[in-house]
Amino acid sequence: MKKNNSEVINGILMFFALALYFFIEQLFDNQDKSYLRFFNALIVLYFVNRTVKQKIESGNDHFLRNFFSAVATSLIGVALSIISFFVYITAWTGVAYLSELSMPFLSGGSQLQVHQFCLALFIEGIASAIIVSLVVMQYWKNTQSSGSARSGLSADR
Repeated sequence: MKKNNSEVINGILMFFALALYFFIEQLFDNQDKSYLRFFNALIVLYFVNRTVKQKIESGNDHFLRNFFSAVATSLIGVALSIISFFVYITAWTGVAYLSELSMPFLSGGSQLQVHQFCLALFIEGIASAIIVSLVVMQYWKNTQSSGSARSGLSADR
């Protein structure tokens, strides 16, 4: 039986999509705009939804397993993004670049060091991973419930 690695694949694809998004943000000098984080959330939402959809299409409709797959997808993308961000700051731009970025919500001040900035981003990433995963799982739960009610199937199959 073939093992389904959709969490890893979609997590890596999420990382590349986020990297491209941040590169474009940097290209247009918009890295300090906090409201653009909305598009970051849409990228995460897309890949988390893709993972859950693939799991359901492959016959796995267990809520908790799919929830943990969704969280794992997010955390893979977040972890890879933060690692690459750390390398980018330390190897290319320098710590002064942090003052040009929009501060994380959990900043604790304007003079953050790179590891503190990355920790704040990681905490935000964990929180958003859980929230996005819950939203996606609720969507699929409602979709499956309404679909099975129309077709006459039991919701607890």
